[in-house]
Amino acid sequence: SRGPYSKHSFVQVDLCAPSPSKYTFAIHDTYGDGLGGVGYYKLHLNNREIVHVRHYAKKNAHVINIGYDPSSNMTRRDREYLHAHNKRRRKWHGMHNVSYVPLAWSGGLAEDSRRWANELLGDCDSDGIEHEPGLAEGENLAK
Repeated sequence: SRGPYSKHSFVQVDLCAPSPSKYTFAIHDTYGDGLGGVGYYKLHLNNREIVHVRHYAKKNAHVINIGYDPSSNMTRRDREYLHAHNKRRRKWHGMHNVSYVPLAWSGGLAEDSRRWANELLGDCDSDGIEHEPGLAEGENLAK
C-alpha cells in the first residue's frame, strides 16, 4: 500500500504464492529518506520470520525461495553440523527464555564460506590451518 504513514502505523499484507517459486520483495521509499528510528518491516513465510529490517536508504530488496529444499545439496556432514548447531541454539534460547528459530541451510552462504576459507589458506605458508592463539571459541575452521 502507499504512504505516507503516520507514527506507529501498521500495514499487513497476506499473500498466497505457489510452491516451489522464487520471488523478489522490493520496497522503495518515494521520499528518499529511507526507514529509520522506530520503523521496521518484517517478512514471514509459513509463520516463520525470514526478514527483519530496521534501517534502509531509498530502496531494499530480498529474494525469497518458496518451497526450496536445500537438503538435496547438503552433505551428511553439513546436515550433522546444522542439526548440532540448532540443538545448541534451542538449549540456549530455552535457558534464556528467548524465542527460538532454527537456522536454515544456505547453499550460497556455504559456498561463499568455502571460497573464503580457501582464499585464506592460499595466503598461508603452511599445509593446514594455523589456529589463532588465545581464542576459546568463535573460530570456524571446517575444511
